[in-house]
Amino acid sequence: MYVAIRDYFLTTIGEPDSFVGMDSLGIDSVELAVEQGTRIDWPCRKGGAFVLSSADDRARLSGLFEEEGASICAFLMGNDFSSDDLDGEIGALVTTCEAAEEMGIPAVRVDMILRKDGMSEDEFVRRCAKGVRSGLAATSSVRIAVENHGDTTNRPEFMDKVIDATGDDRFGLTLDSGNFYWYGHPLRKVYEIIEKYAGRVYHTHIKNISFPKKLRNVQREIGYKYGEYVCPIYEGDVDHTRVVSILKAAGYDGPLTIEDESVGKFSVEQWREILAKDADYVRSLI
Repeated sequence: MYVAIRDYFLTTIGEPDSFVGMDSLGIDSVELAVEQGTRIDWPCRKGGAFVLSSADDRARLSGLFEEEGASICAFLMGNDFSSDDLDGEIGALVTTCEAAEEMGIPAVRVDMILRKDGMSEDEFVRRCAKGVRSGLAATSSVRIAVENHGDTTNRPEFMDKVIDATGDDRFGLTLDSGNFYWYGHPLRKVYEIIEKYAGRVYHTHIKNISFPKKLRNVQREIGYKYGEYVCPIYEGDVDHTRVVSILKAAGYDGPLTIEDESVGKFSVEQWREILAKDADYVRSLI
């Protein structure tokens, strides 16, 4: 395992060059967000915008990271498989998966939130599975990893449906260590769910939440007072020593990707300090 961070947090610490931000945190791997289909914005002295459908842009992006001695641990997509333009959504996923394979990036994080009113869950599952199968068919090694996110994939019954419908071992999870808890699952159940899917975890997001003791092991409403109770990774209720132990036992050796959404509760001057403590804490888990 190794420490990584989402690209968004490098801009929050005020660095115009994202590589400088990584260096300041002692992190050499990053998850890059894919916007507007296949576009990546990576602020740095030699960079800017990259389009994954362009061979020149892919080579330029790979070259920048090689020059800096850094790596991309995953591409992050915000898919909408309920879109009227399903073919366009699938096309963007295929392009991103092909780029990841060419560039040696092991995983593509996908999203499966039902955004269209009136669409049945079974139809949405069929569409998600079709998209995933298309991305996998275009590649031979890249893994597609759906995040447990929102009101769909935080439910094991939905996750089971889409795993079964996809029917491919290269499809698994971007395990978000805080999102099952955010959804409202009692803390003891969070560990049970993580154990259930640990063998299919291909990428991670690491965050934490600190609820009052009386709320930790009861079922809560989705997102209950998240803005109040989200906290730095090194604090909070989720025992990441236990989470990492579960992942190790299942053979996971990928990134632990920092996604500390608590920074918005603090002054800008504190963000770098908090993220640096997060990084030190996650390193200690490994």
